[in-house]
Amino acid sequence: ARNPNTPVSVLIAQFNSLAQGTQPNLGRLTVFLSPYADVAHLVKNFRSEHWLERYAIAQNANTPDDTLQYLVNDGNKLVRQAASVNLQQKLALK
Repeated sequence: ARNPNTPVSVLIAQFNSLAQGTQPNLGRLTVFLSPYADVAHLVKNFRSEHWLERYAIAQNANTPDDTLQYLVNDGNKLVRQAASVNLQQKLALK
C-alpha cells in the first residue's frame, strides 16, 4: 500500500478483503462505511447479528435500495433510522 506504483484497483481489492470473515472488527466496519465498499459485501452482510455492522451498511450510499428497504424494518432503532435517511436521500436524487 505504501508503494506509489500500486494500482488503485489492487488497493481497493485489499481494502475490501477486510470484510471477509464473520467476526466484527474495526476493519469490517471501515469497509462497510466506505464508498469503496464492494456492493457484494454490503448485501452479503446486511443481516449481520452485529447491529454496528448493519448500521454501517445502512449508512453506505452504495447499499442497494432493496437492502435498505429491509433495514428500514430492522430490530435496532439506529439501523432503521440510518436506512430510512439513506433511502430518502437516494430517492431525492432520482
